[in-house]
Amino acid sequence: MTTRICEALSCVWKRIMAAHADVPQATPFLATRKTISGRKHFDPEWWLPTGSDQQPVPEFIVSAEDLGAGPEETLNTIVHTAVHFQCQTRNKIDLVKGCYHNANFRDAALVMGLCCEKPSKKYGYLHTAICAETAPLWQQELHVLDLALTHFRRPDPEEAPPQGAAQDKKVSGVCECQPEPRTVSLPARFVRGRGPILCTDCNEPFDFPL
Repeated sequence: MTTRICEALSCVWKRIMAAHADVPQATPFLATRKTISGRKHFDPEWWLPTGSDQQPVPEFIVSAEDLGAGPEETLNTIVHTAVHFQCQTRNKIDLVKGCYHNANFRDAALVMGLCCEKPSKKYGYLHTAICAETAPLWQQELHVLDLALTHFRRPDPEEAPPQGAAQDKKVSGVCECQPEPRTVSLPARFVRGRGPILCTDCNEPFDFPL
């Protein structure tokens, strides 16, 4: 099963390479959210050679839990990662302070067929999606992913919300509205391990200090 999924991820990557010569060959790797927490989803020298006449092999990581989001979101993740690789090849700084996706990333993403949402203060142009105009060009890759993504990994039990009083403790989140950000307070069990909660005014997720 994982072999079939990785083959599908490789198929998509090869299509990106064919369209963009400065995107390098890379090996796909399935990992858990817990494993990749706090690290980049791409690395140009993650696989080191055993011989002196060989070169390091780049790697791109896909969260096994996030495969449940479906083919389109998985495709978006792969293309998003390819944009980072392309910027590295071009020696363009696309990340500031390790997480802020700047205008260099946005411009490269648009060329590669991604649409960028309104930038947030903390992450910049992090949130992307396959543009409606370019989606028809990816039909073959979406079909390959659709056939391969028959399973996704359930979240690690260690990441489950805590039981008891700690679960009912309220936490406050702040949105990106300016000049007066909105604040919302919710029980921790509604926030930990769950998807983002969006503000309907600025369309940005509330930032909860968890």
